[in-house]
Amino acid sequence: MTAPVPSVTVQHHQLMPPTAPLAMPDQDFAEAFRDPAAQRFSQSCLARARVGHCVGVAGSVLTLTAVFAGALLHFLAGDGVSAGDAVFAALAVVCFIGIAIAAVNAAIGAVILIGERLETKREPAGPSLSVALLIPTFDEAPHRVFANAVAMAHALARRGGSHRYTLFILSDTGDETIAAAEWEQFL
Repeated sequence: MTAPVPSVTVQHHQLMPPTAPLAMPDQDFAEAFRDPAAQRFSQSCLARARVGHCVGVAGSVLTLTAVFAGALLHFLAGDGVSAGDAVFAALAVVCFIGIAIAAVNAAIGAVILIGERLETKREPAGPSLSVALLIPTFDEAPHRVFANAVAMAHALARRGGSHRYTLFILSDTGDETIAAAEWEQFL
């Protein structure tokens, strides 16, 4: 069952948005951009989180591998462990480490995704931004360009958030047939 798609307002009555000049504060392009609405973390907090995640993943992988190695040796020890059994067990344990890493990462990813879906919406930390999304096209199939644009608009509407998005399709198409099809899709 899929969730209902939020409505997306599409304005067909104008080709260009009205002129709306905004304040243009001085920018220092040597510094990274900081979104005022984004949650802020200190560098020490991020470093502690990284160390905690690495220790958690490594500990989980080592625990799973130890349990697997113990179970495998218990199984092989029924009639004594030969040199061949020991080599087999060593190779199996080495291979299992990759399986354990994948399983732990998949579990962490699932927990993160579930947590994001359950997370309640919080108020933005700063003012919302007006974001322009530019989609350049050059002699591309108009139905694909516009379908992707609509899909992007729907995904952003489902995501929610405080920012406002305006989508612009910039066509540099030279083929008259494709240009006519673009106008047909646009209108």
